[in-house]
Amino acid sequence: MSKPPDPSKEKKKRAWRRGRWAEYLARIVLIALGHRILACNYKTKVGEIDLITLKRNRIGFVEVKARNTRHEAAEAISSYQQARIERTAEHFMAHKTHLQNCDMQFDVVMVTGPFTLYILYDAWRPC
Repeated sequence: MSKPPDPSKEKKKRAWRRGRWAEYLARIVLIALGHRILACNYKTKVGEIDLITLKRNRIGFVEVKARNTRHEAAEAISSYQQARIERTAEHFMAHKTHLQNCDMQFDVVMVTGPFTLYILYDAWRPC
């Protein structure tokens, strides 16, 4: 006899797949808008950044959020998470000396449906 599927595991699996889809969609749209993808899921000891992009002389550190509404997506980025992203961005820049002269910004891509996407450029400034 097999066990019935665990609802909490199924919910986590759906959320993970939705997040992967949102990141894929964000990459496609950003590339179409002229951004070059420098890194996906950039991980360090201090944190992770979903996407790192370059357009002209500006590096975008992009957090992707998939939620039911734009409001929920915007609220999903806490000040703690922003600080972790900022520290990870500092790590990235310290190891990419050829990009030292580029401007930096922190962007958010909010995915609210299978093909509905909103980009918030320069969503916050480091303190």
